[in-house]
Amino acid sequence: MKVSAGLPTGMEGLTYPIPFSDPEAVIAIAVAAEKFGYHSVWGND
Repeated sequence: MKVSAGLPTGMEGLTYPIPFSDPEAVIAIAVAAEKFGYHSVWGND
């Protein structure tokens, strides 16, 4: 089974507090996903 992680790419949104995410959080999630052997990380566009 291949498992992926979604990256929070929005800085704000209708249902999320401001700031919802920042570049440091995106990097931390991607590094953790690599550490735990996830297949990939995805960001929306």
